[in-house]
Amino acid sequence: MKLVTHKSFNYLILILTLVTGALLSEGAQANRIQSAYFNNQSERIFLDLVFMGGNKAHEFEIQWDSCVEGPSSLNNDLQGATPSETHSVKLVKQMAGRLVDTSGWDDTGTQELQASLVFPLGDPNCRPAEITILSDRNSRVTLQIP
Repeated sequence: MKLVTHKSFNYLILILTLVTGALLSEGAQANRIQSAYFNNQSERIFLDLVFMGGNKAHEFEIQWDSCVEGPSSLNNDLQGATPSETHSVKLVKQMAGRLVDTSGWDDTGTQELQASLVFPLGDPNCRPAEITILSDRNSRVTLQIP
């Protein structure tokens, strides 16, 4: 059995401290999607976002994944379904996007700020579809796009 030396133990504590600090500072800047809807006339997605910071002048964008087909994430009929029942499920177009702060600076403020954001669809040919927009942590919203 190898004993941990004093120097390597201090190094391990330093790494754990840095990782913990990075995780805590990331949580302090967490974004939360408060509400979202799609406007069919303007072909735009409207998001109300709450985020932590000291300056409201943040810029956000949605980084979209490719359009794919899969079972509806909004279909509650699949809960408790038998394998033969799940084979008859209609596939729908789906697209996911991650909401990213592109401001390029590290805002360490602790004030709760709000922003109303407007975005175009990631792929206008991916319709009708379900789109899911993900923010920090567990903040996500799924919209049906006609």
